[in-house]
Formats: sequence, structure tokens, C-alpha cells
Amino acid sequence: LCKALNAFALERCGRRDEALRGCEDAHACTQSVGVDDTVLSTCGVVYRRCRSFGALCQVYEAALAKDPDNEDFATCLFFALLRQEDFARAQQVATKLFSKHKKQKFLHWVVVAMLLQSRASEDPKVLGLASMMLTKAPINFEGLGQGEQVQFNRSRISLVLLHLDTLRMQGKVPEALELLEKCKEVIKLPTDVVEMKTRLLVQAGKHTEAVAEAKARTLKSPSDWGVAKDYIRLAFECPVPEAALRRKAPTPSGEVDIVDHAARLRLAGGALPSIPTLDDVEKNATEDEVFNAKLVFRHLLAQADTDGESKASPAGVGRVARLARLELRRLAFCAAEAALAQAAGAAAVAGGEGLAWTAAVGVEDVAAYVADVKEFLLRFSSKPHCFFDLKPFVSLLSGADAESVLEALKGASHGDARKAAEASKTEARLQRALRRGAGGSMEEVKRLLSTPAVPAEGDDGSGDPALPPEEFLLLAVVELVDADRAAGAMGGREHLMDALALAELGVSRYPQAFHFNVLLVLINSALGLPSAMLKWYYTLEIKNIQFESLSYLAFDALCLAGCHEQIREVGRSIHGFHEDMDKDGEEAVSMAFNSCLQRAPEYLESLQLVSRSLLWGRAVVEESFCEIGQAPTWEALLEGLSRQSTLVAALKARGDDYWLQRNQDRCLLNGLNPLPLCTPLGTDAYSSQAWRRNGGPLPTASLQAARTDAACSACAIWPQPLGEASSAASSRHEPSAVEQMLVRGREYSPAQLTLSAAMLSLLSAVVRPEGANAEQVAEALTSARGAAQRAGVRTEIAAATDVASWSRASALRLALLACEAAGETLRCIAGQECWERVEERLAAIAGEGPAVVAH
Repeated sequence: LCKALNAFALERCGRRDEALRGCEDAHACTQSVGVDDTVLSTCGVVYRRCRSFGALCQVYEAALAKDPDNEDFATCLFFALLRQEDFARAQQVATKLFSKHKKQKFLHWVVVAMLLQSRASEDPKVLGLASMMLTKAPINFEGLGQGEQVQFNRSRISLVLLHLDTLRMQGKVPEALELLEKCKEVIKLPTDVVEMKTRLLVQAGKHTEAVAEAKARTLKSPSDWGVAKDYIRLAFECPVPEAALRRKAPTPSGEVDIVDHAARLRLAGGALPSIPTLDDVEKNATEDEVFNAKLVFRHLLAQADTDGESKASPAGVGRVARLARLELRRLAFCAAEAALAQAAGAAAVAGGEGLAWTAAVGVEDVAAYVADVKEFLLRFSSKPHCFFDLKPFVSLLSGADAESVLEALKGASHGDARKAAEASKTEARLQRALRRGAGGSMEEVKRLLSTPAVPAEGDDGSGDPALPPEEFLLLAVVELVDADRAAGAMGGREHLMDALALAELGVSRYPQAFHFNVLLVLINSALGLPSAMLKWYYTLEIKNIQFESLSYLAFDALCLAGCHEQIREVGRSIHGFHEDMDKDGEEAVSMAFNSCLQRAPEYLESLQLVSRSLLWGRAVVEESFCEIGQAPTWEALLEGLSRQSTLVAALKARGDDYWLQRNQDRCLLNGLNPLPLCTPLGTDAYSSQAWRRNGGPLPTASLQAARTDAACSACAIWPQPLGEASSAASSRHEPSAVEQMLVRGREYSPAQLTLSAAMLSLLSAVVRPEGANAEQVAEALTSARGAAQRAGVRTEIAAATDVASWSRASALRLALLACEAAGETLRCIAGQECWERVEERLAAIAGEGPAVVAH
């Protein structure tokens, strides 16, 4: 027990290698004196904090071998195997638990482990076994279907969802639909039943029935934009009617014949009729579900406009109906673009300023789309949500269309002063968004700063009336940062200093405005003021998951500036968050397996995604670099290398595809930046669905959110197919200066992390007190060379005239050359290499290093 407690204390001091060795010693003692629960739990904490889940599993397996009937040991082993993502062995442990203790919950654990195993390996045999095991845990249908009130029962709901998930994954959709119908009283919420039924119908390929369910749900919740979007999406997934109109689309190689998808929203032979009632919707319906959706939202729009005075319609119906009208046109353009790409080749539509996708639709369709955008703007420009609602739609507009939208907004009359003030904010955001790369205008800064703030309702008027509104002040700051970039290195930094002063003024006037603090962090970082940057970073008061999503703001800047102590401080906060996340996450997983089984995959996935954070790996490596860089003695250097060597070795062993950058939120200022110019299909690249698909870093611009995987309010996760990015999709984004500040650390790739970890491992192998380990050095060099090649870091000796300027890549290259020299030195000592090669390497470092710094 003393050794286990000592290991715990060593881990808390950051001496993880010594802590792990202490756990091994404590475990060796238990082999002779018997298993001790306290020793196991104490060592378990150390193993978890060091992410040594393999060693944790071995410890509990040894304990269980000595005491096979111990339920606690088997339970701990089960959860340790889940963290190691070894679902097959977890299933075996759960099976033994059920056979020994005959508790129903262990049977459920077996099934959940099988479902997790099937998701990871896509093995259909496992699903068959899970279905067979569930026959031993039947659903209690007592009291269902009798018209009586069914009491809420969490365990019963979890069991129903477990049966449904198993049937869904097996592809037994009819059986799942039948079970859902029987148990809808257990699930309670009708919207949950409709959502799950819709997803099952889509999985079965019954799109028409799925659209009918989505339509009914839309009519019940007409003010829910998420429900409306799902309905529209499902309508476009239905087969295109054979009677659909076709059109000739010009391409560089001649005309091609494609379906006129935009024409599907028009009534053949005339204008759309008025749709005052649902009976009119059914009377005018056709076999095209896209057109039918148009009728539904036309009815809702007419109803909202008619009932607007009496407030008979729910709030937001008019907004949703108008957004749906735009979304129908946007998705019709997407379908047209995809059809043109298929007929003529992706190169014909993936093309730049000309937006060649317009060849697939009529001029009148684009004009109607622009008119709908203008109508939405004129009606809702005084609402804060207006700009953000329109982002995916105005990103398609360029040239004259974009100018006409802005002109329409300028000429709008609002009557009320406060509404006019809010509309001016929307106009300012939209002008910034559609200028696309033409920022930095001092005339625009003067216009923004000369706009007085209108007191809000209830405002006592104590604020400074000369100050512009918060949004105008923010836009002026980012314009000044753009002006600083446009001035270049020879223009001085007066614009950036003005931006700094305005941002500080904004913080004092609008203390709750988070964006001012973020801008101050970025501006101070750009000015090379790490202390001031950290002061504003700490005013953000980030908490919980924000350590994962926002710590890069300070960490990137400190790594570039080389502030060792501050890097270690921020790195410790990142480590602290991950330790808390592991602890809380494991408690959540344990709770899920004991009370709400449907949430177990969700919690496990969250733990896995956070554990694969590139930012955490960087924190480990940079902390090690800082410690050895500040070591005052040889002994301190050796101790610094030994502190994290186990974790560093684990980082080196991971593949590049293991690490995720998408946890870092780099689009937190997207409301202040220019929008990308996209083709209809290109807008998908700026949605959360895109970064979920590729796991890469988030873009700095975000146009729309992705669909949720939760199938009901109980958070049963039914993953939806992400789809493949279309090769025809195209977009052009000219990032603002603030966006460039946000992505400065994004160049740190997983390959660079592997390279840094490999060089640290090599250094540890070279300076060992007992002598260098040539085998470990060779292995680390092989790993470093491969990572350097993947990271684009040159490994050959450069000519004197071919020296790159200072960058992270050039610094890594110099470090790799030094590591190569160390490896060659060891081979020379062993008589395997000539000393001339070492001299050549050292001469290259001596010549290239000062030249890189001078550049």
C-alpha cells in the first residue's frame, strides 16, 4: 500500500515514469501477500491518469485470476477494456459476470458490448448473437395498448431502445417498426416515436412513407426549423418522378441533357395557387414530394401572414416557412449541380468566380432565389438571427446579385428607431460578409465608428452615447486588423494598435461581449506580447470542455514565442481538463451501464474523441521540451526526459490518423468574417458534418450545422451516414486577417507531433545514465524520418543558397539534422559509419541554423 501511495504522489508531481514503476512494484508485492482492494484502486488511478489502460487491464486480470468470484474486480476489468476499446474481451468478461452472478444488468452489458463491437468491426455475426441474448431479456408488454396511463420507467425505456437498436443494426426494419408501434406508450413523447419511425423507414428505403411522417411532424411543429430541414432533405432523397422536366445545359464539350431540378418547384403550365388550407395542399399534390413540400410551406406561410395580426399562429412560423422556401431552392440547385457533374464531369462545375453551376438552372430560378433572399432580409433584418439564418444562402451570391441584396437592404424603411438600429447591424454584418477579401477600408472603419448606439429598452442612458453599438465596434476592430495586413511589414503597426485600443474600449463598455476578449488575445499575440495576451486569455474564464476547444488561443501563441514557463502553465491546465474529463467520463459510462444503456455509446465516443486530441499530445511534447530546455544541470536534464518518456513513447507509436484537430473551435468569430463564395454543393464543406467526416481542423467559417445522431430525447444514438463530399463542390474563401491569426497553429499536424515525440525518444535513448541504446536510437530515427516525410519536412542537407526562412518546419528540420548526427555518431563509435558523414551533418547545421534565423 505504501508503494501504491508513493506512486500516486509521484504521478501528482508529474513524475509519471517513476509512478508507473512504483505501481509495478506494488503489484509485484500483491502477488506474494494476496490481492488488496485499496492497492488496486490506488494503482488504478495512476494507470488511468497515465492512460496506461493496457497495464490496468493486466492488473485486474491478474486479480480476477486469483479471485474469480469477485464481482468488483470483474466490473473494473469490464470498464477498463471498454476504455481500451477492446469490446470483444469486454463482452467475454460481461458474459462470465452474467453466468456467475445471474444479474439481469450483466446480460444487458453483454448486448451493449456486442453492439459496440459491431459498430467497430461491422461483423453481422455479433449482431445475431446479441439478438439471441436479448431473448433472455424480453420486454414487459403488460399494460400496453389498453388505453391506460403508463408510468415513466427509465429501465423499461432503456430496454426497449436496446431491442430497437439491435433490430436496426441487423437491418430488421419491419420487426423494429412493429416493436416501436407496440412500445410507443413506453417511449412517451410522440415526437420521439415519429423521429425513430422516420429513420427506420429511411433505412428500409421507404422514402415516401418517411416523407409522410416528416410532413406530419412539420405540421405539428411548424415553428421548428430543424424539423422543417429534415422534411425538405427527405423530400429530395425520394426518387425523381419520370415526368420531371429536363433541360439542355451547356458545358465546354457541348450540351448535356439533365433533369431540371429547379423546375420541380414550379407548377407546370401556370403560377402556384394560393394554399389557405391543408385540403388545398392535398388537392394540389403531385407525385413529386419536393413540389408537395413547397405546397406545405406555402400553406404555412399563408397561414402565418394571415394570422400575424391575431397571433393565432405559433411564433416563428413565418420565419421557418420563408427559410424553407430558400432551402428548397438551395437543395434544388445542389441536385442540379450534381446532375450536371454526373453528365459532364466534375471539372465542368467545380469552377471559380463564374459559378458554372448556374448552367444547370434557369436564369429565372436564380432571380427568384435572389428575390426570396431580399424578401427575408426586408422582413427580418431587425432581428438578431437574420444574418445567421441567411449565411448558407447568401454564400451562393456574387457580383451583381450580392450588390442587389445590399442595395435592397439599404433602401428599406423600418419606422421604429430601434428596429432601424438592429437592421443597420444586419446590414453591416452582411456588407462585411459579402466583400470577400476586400477588407481593411479606413472609410468603412470611420462609417462604423460614426454610428451612434440606440439605447435599448430599459436602458437608463448611463452609457456613452458617442460609442457605436457592440457589433459596429467589433466590425471596426476586424477592419483595422485587415488594414494592418494590407499595409504590410513596411507600413508600421498603427492600425493594429488602433484595433487594440478599440477592443479594450469595447471590453470596458460591453463587459459581457466575449468576442472583444478573444480579439485582444489574438491582437496581443500578433504584436508579440505574450504577457498581455495571457492576461486577456485568463479573462475569458474558460471552463470544462472549453479547455479543449479554446486553449489553442494561448497555446499556439506561446509555442511560437517560446515562453517556457507559460507553456508549462497552459499545458498543465490542458492536462488537468483531460484528467477531469477521464474521471467524469468514466463515471458517466458507469452510470449509463447501470441506468440508461442507450447513452453508453455516446459517452464512450466522447471519451475516445477527447483522448485523441492533438492539443493534448502537443501539451505533453511541449512541456517536455520546456523542461529540458530550462534544465540547469545534466541531472535535471535526465530527470526532465524521464518524467514523460512513457507518454512520449505512446505518442510516437500512434498513427497520424489517430489524432483529431476538430476539437479546436477556430470558427468562434465566424460572424465577423467574410463568407466563402460557394457553389450549392460547396456549402456543405462549411458545416459541422464536413469536419465530422474528415476529422481535420475546423474551418474559420461555418455556414450550417449538421443533423444530430440522437434519435430521441433519451439520446439513443443512431449514427446517420455522413455521405461523401461531392467532387463537383467548389468554394473560394479569402480569409480575413483575424482568421489568419486563428489558424496560425493549425499547421501543427499529427505528423509533426509524431516527429517531435520521436526526437524526444531519441534524446532519451542517447543520454541514458547507463549508456546510449543504439537499437532505440535507430528505431526512433526511423520513426522520425517517416514522420518528417509525411509532415513535408526535408531531411536532406540543403545547399547554402537553398535555405528556408524561419518556421516551425525549418526548426523541426534543424532538430532532425541534429538527431541524425547523434545517430551517426553512435554508429561511428560502433565502427559502422565513417566520421566524415557526422562532420558533414554538423557543418550543415552550423551553416544552415544562422541562415534560417537571419531569414
